[in-house]
Amino acid sequence: MSSSTGLQNIWTSLVDSLNSINSKLGKIKGVRTSSKALTGAVRQMVNDYFYSLRKQLLEYGIDTNEIDTLMQQILFLTNGYSSVNKYKKNTKNLKRTVTSMEADSLHLLSGGIIKVIAPSSTIEVSILDTLEKIAPGIALSYKQVLSDLKDSSRISYRGTAGELREVLRETLDILAPDSEVESMPGFKYEDDSRSAGKKLNNPTMKQKVRFILKSRSVPSGSIKAPEDAVQVIEELIASLARSIYNRGSVSAHTINGSGKQDLNQLKMYTDTVLCELLSIRA
Repeated sequence: MSSSTGLQNIWTSLVDSLNSINSKLGKIKGVRTSSKALTGAVRQMVNDYFYSLRKQLLEYGIDTNEIDTLMQQILFLTNGYSSVNKYKKNTKNLKRTVTSMEADSLHLLSGGIIKVIAPSSTIEVSILDTLEKIAPGIALSYKQVLSDLKDSSRISYRGTAGELREVLRETLDILAPDSEVESMPGFKYEDDSRSAGKKLNNPTMKQKVRFILKSRSVPSGSIKAPEDAVQVIEELIASLARSIYNRGSVSAHTINGSGKQDLNQLKMYTDTVLCELLSIRA
């Protein structure tokens, strides 16, 4: 199946579901309804979207935030004796959005701009699946990294290094919010490695990694092992996550077309950290 055909099938499936729901709405005479046929059709459409179609759209690099919100809004209506007009308004908005996105995406695809991004390893698949559950935006950034690494025509990898660094940083921010890390017994701000004696105002990457692993009752020795594993990255920083973050910062300024090998090495270490943070086992 071609990329355009696969994408067209996704949009067609959504439009068919919305047409079926509108048909059921047209048969309802009252102002409000809790019709099992209607709520069943809506829930089926929403389930199909979030458990299957949405993932496929993300693989095409399509931003699903607008559809996500509309799907959640229409699902909310199935939880009670809801207004028929609200159902009609929501389905109208959703169909208009789907139709507009269909036209835009197929236009881009016809120009070869949208490309299907296929993970090349089971680790990448596991990382993507987990990130999509906790933070779809981070998953998209990780997909962009995969796409860049597979793009033989790419000249610079500066942006890719920055993207990879942000994947790690944002994952740590979600799993270890500053306020929770700061509330740990005995927490102290660490010195800024760039300014001797100056205290940082936020927890470091190292502190966030330790917070996450200690919250899972990981023994101290096991926490130290991954930190020590990446002393091959720059400056022999003790924390694996902080080492990768610093390497990414340098790479963002120095990597060029000949630095793909460096970028691949950075990604290998980042994948190792993400697996540890997301409890992914090979």
